[in-house]
Amino acid sequence: MSLADVERNSRRHGQGISNGYVSQIENGQMTNPSLDALIGLARGLGVSEDELFAVARGVNRVGELPLDEVRVLEFYRALPPNTKDDVLAHLELAYKRHVENLRTGPKSGRVYDAVAGIPKLVKDTQKKPRKPASKKNI
Repeated sequence: MSLADVERNSRRHGQGISNGYVSQIENGQMTNPSLDALIGLARGLGVSEDELFAVARGVNRVGELPLDEVRVLEFYRALPPNTKDDVLAHLELAYKRHVENLRTGPKSGRVYDAVAGIPKLVKDTQKKPRKPASKKNI
C-alpha cells in the first residue's frame, strides 16, 4: 500500500492524514503523533485503532484476543446479516473438517463435500502407470 493510498483511505473514512505525515511517522521523524493522527493512520491502513496501538506497543494481543482474531471479528462485524450467515456456515464446515482430520488424520483421496458438510472418500481417477512387460527371448 502506498502513502497516497493511506492518505486517500484515511480521508474516505473521515479522519484524513497526509502522506507526508505518514512518511514522518514511518521514518521516526514524528515521535509523538496526536491521537487524531494515529486514528487517521489506522483508518488509512484499514486496521482498527486497537490493533494499531497494540502493534505500536509491541503487543500481539488486544485484551484477551490475539490480533488475528481481532481482525476477524472486525471484518465480521462490518458485514451485512446475510453475509454473516454465509461466513458462519463456512467456518462451521472448516471446523467439521478440522475435527474429522483430528479424529482420522488427513488422508489422500479424502475431499470435503461442501454441500453435505462432511468428508467423504472419492475414488482415485488417475490410472496408475503400468509396468513394462518383460521381454522374453524368442
